[in-house]
Amino acid sequence: MRKYALIWGLLVLVVIASGCAETIVYKRAGALPPPPPLREEIIIAQPFPATRWVSGHWAWRGRRRGYVWVPGHWRNVY
Repeated sequence: MRKYALIWGLLVLVVIASGCAETIVYKRAGALPPPPPLREEIIIAQPFPATRWVSGHWAWRGRRRGYVWVPGHWRNVY
């Protein structure tokens, strides 16, 4: 009977430890949650010919702030 209790105890310990190990690996790997879906933007008229449109995107700003929307803008080509 003691043998079965020991086996069950070890089995429970392995199951608990495997759940903790998964969480630690997730945090250490630096895996980020997926960003929200992209927003639709209204593209204003091109200010002058030597520019190109840079689309808006989600930028990761750390655990406290999460994802922050960076709006699209016109950028000089030269």
